[in-house]
Amino acid sequence: MFNQKVVFIVGAGASREYNFPLGSDLKEAIASGVRFRFEHGGSYLTGGSQELLDHIRRHVKGDVKKANEYTRAANALAGAIPSFVSIDEALHYVSDSPEAVEVGKIAIVDQILKAERGSSLAFDQRTGRPGHLPDGWIAELFSMALAQTQRKDLKSIFSHASFINFNYDRAIEQFIYFALQERASATPDEAREIVENLNMLRPYGSIGRFVPNYGDQFAFGTTAHFDPFSRLQTLGTYTDQKPMHDLAAASTALAQAKLIIILGFGYHPTNVDVIKVTTGNCGAQVIGSVLGIHGTNHSLIASHIGKNLNMSANGIELHSMKASELLQEFRPRILRLLQ
Repeated sequence: MFNQKVVFIVGAGASREYNFPLGSDLKEAIASGVRFRFEHGGSYLTGGSQELLDHIRRHVKGDVKKANEYTRAANALAGAIPSFVSIDEALHYVSDSPEAVEVGKIAIVDQILKAERGSSLAFDQRTGRPGHLPDGWIAELFSMALAQTQRKDLKSIFSHASFINFNYDRAIEQFIYFALQERASATPDEAREIVENLNMLRPYGSIGRFVPNYGDQFAFGTTAHFDPFSRLQTLGTYTDQKPMHDLAAASTALAQAKLIIILGFGYHPTNVDVIKVTTGNCGAQVIGSVLGIHGTNHSLIASHIGKNLNMSANGIELHSMKASELLQEFRPRILRLLQ
């Protein structure tokens, strides 16, 4: 159990353990979806996503001129994407076009829902529950949260944990909700209450709130019809300049933490700047995964984090491990620090 304050900072590499796409895969899928091509002289679509185009046409309510503005802007975004390392950077490049940013965001919603459906946490249509709960970093986290607890204390196992989640998906909530029932004998109501009370801070929002009911328009990987334009206010990218969630909440969680664990994070400078304490010093130990990031960058990353947390970079450990490997290898130390 986490008896001391701990913050988990989560990036796309962590969700990869559950078959979610990395940022590079996501941007390629979005580029393909928004690269609209039409039969010469006509409106028949020969390239790009028909579903996204239908959403645009419904959104403009028959205004052909406005629809054309969206498709031209979408093609500009598609052309820009290959030159950038992430979809966020590409959206920043075309941010003087509101239409390009909006199309990019509804494409993110579309792709994340597809990724949720294709993940190892997807619902089994026959049961309305995930087929099984796979191993991975969330399983390791859940196991540590339960360590040395009793059933009567179940509702408080995450009361000292905070998540700064840079991902748009709902993998953490999906896993914990069903693991509480299958592995900790929680009732559905208890599981829902615990998940709803998670201190889940999302700097750039999400594709929608978590709902555990299969078939709901907000469900994990839902195929239910909804207007993705209606979710633009809950989803942001760093091109919006201001993170979606109150930075004060993240600063407070970081300042109070005994331990900060960074998992699957890409360390883009703009995202690292969200990991910041605004007053005082951070006295936490920091352990982070840097799998796939060349060692020549590690000291620079540690220095940037240390500056933002008002602490020495010497107190920041970076390890070339998957998120689950880091939690497995450091489990005894983590539990001892947080006991």
